[in-house]
Amino acid sequence: MNGTWSKKSSFLLCEDVAQNINNQFIQKFRNEFRKNLVIIENLLKAQNSIVLHFNFDGKRWLDMPGIIDIIDNILIINLIPEHVESEKVVLDKYLYKTLGGVTPGFSEDNKYKNKLFTRDEIKSLMYAGKATENPILRLGSIGIIALPHSEKLSPESVINFFERNKSFPDNIDEEINKEDSVIDAIDNEDFDPFFADFVNNDFDDTVKFDIVFTNIPASPSGVYVDLIEVSDVEKSLLKYINKNIREKAREIENMANCEFPNMKSTFHFYIGSSFKNIFGDATKEKKRFQSHLMKVLPKIYADNYYEDPMLLPAFIDKAEYNIREGGQNFTTLKYDLYFLMNIQKNNPLMKITESKSYALGKNLGIMARQFAAWREDCPIKSFEKSYVGNLSRRISSIEELVKFASFINEKLVMHGRLYPEVENAYEELVKTLENFENEKYNKYNCALGFFTSYYETQKKSEINQENN
Repeated sequence: MNGTWSKKSSFLLCEDVAQNINNQFIQKFRNEFRKNLVIIENLLKAQNSIVLHFNFDGKRWLDMPGIIDIIDNILIINLIPEHVESEKVVLDKYLYKTLGGVTPGFSEDNKYKNKLFTRDEIKSLMYAGKATENPILRLGSIGIIALPHSEKLSPESVINFFERNKSFPDNIDEEINKEDSVIDAIDNEDFDPFFADFVNNDFDDTVKFDIVFTNIPASPSGVYVDLIEVSDVEKSLLKYINKNIREKAREIENMANCEFPNMKSTFHFYIGSSFKNIFGDATKEKKRFQSHLMKVLPKIYADNYYEDPMLLPAFIDKAEYNIREGGQNFTTLKYDLYFLMNIQKNNPLMKITESKSYALGKNLGIMARQFAAWREDCPIKSFEKSYVGNLSRRISSIEELVKFASFINEKLVMHGRLYPEVENAYEELVKTLENFENEKYNKYNCALGFFTSYYETQKKSEINQENN
């Protein structure tokens, strides 16, 4: 062999392998190339950029009979040891995360228990390997990769999965901004976008998925960094979870469509859009939204989404922000909250509405709605943005709530708005405060009660007009 390893040309590096190739075309070509090796390499060195094209009677090298098969066989030689008993082969290298010989718990002698393949199957899988770096869904820089594994997998089903014609776009984050297109695609299938590819495939229901949340590199040459992995989630479980989510969504959709029958388009609720309505911010990256999905989606996929303590505070924060900035009204945004609470295994809504904090807020909201901006006879037009838009600050503690209630009461007297329902609400608020025992005050429960009653009598026609 000529030269040192670092300075060998690719032609010389292949000499040992090429000697064992029993193909007349390859051997003849290499002999001719070797005769002109110095000339060719000097030509390459003299040029900054050059392409050599070899014409074989009008054909390319890859069009010559048997060439691709020879290359495939050479590539898999170092990938597979023989399993003598079955006359099949075992993967010995990392093709992708669940089929490779690096699977935890498998010793060198027991690799065959992972999965046995024929040589033709190995060739098929080689071309599917790259697909494992293609997320089935994207949320900005976060990708969700699905890796199926089962004894019932065939190379064809694996390749079909990774090369599938997707029902939904890769970038869910972008598509949530164009929700009508997502809705149109889903109405025919009834899948939540985060479950579509897991459920809508030709795999057996016993096939399991490793679901990997990965950081997608900005550059094509960058490295994927796995962040979270949910292992061994069976397709049958994912089908059950998806069905349950869609049933819960339809319940909330019916409630919303009954309350607002004249909306230009009917209500549809999906995990991504509802979380984004509540956690989305004004930034392009929507980092708060992405961060929260990273926390809850693994729980949803594993069927252990029991509670979400950040949901109600984020909802109240968003409702107040929308009041100040003229965003989505509470009366419609509340259904995103109800939907996301409803898919939790421990739906907290009933416990919240039965709390004394909620009762305080509800009575306070009845008092305050005399100054609601949607009222034609509202005596204080600035009240809503200044006070309701910063509600959680006004009711941050029992003491602050009492001050705010007194302030509202003074304004009611000043403007002659002490109607019977207002007086009754104030009396109930006082009684609740006097008997506020055995319960820790929760300003978010209070705020939800406030918004519920504050917007309760808003004319539906006005809301419909606002959202059309």
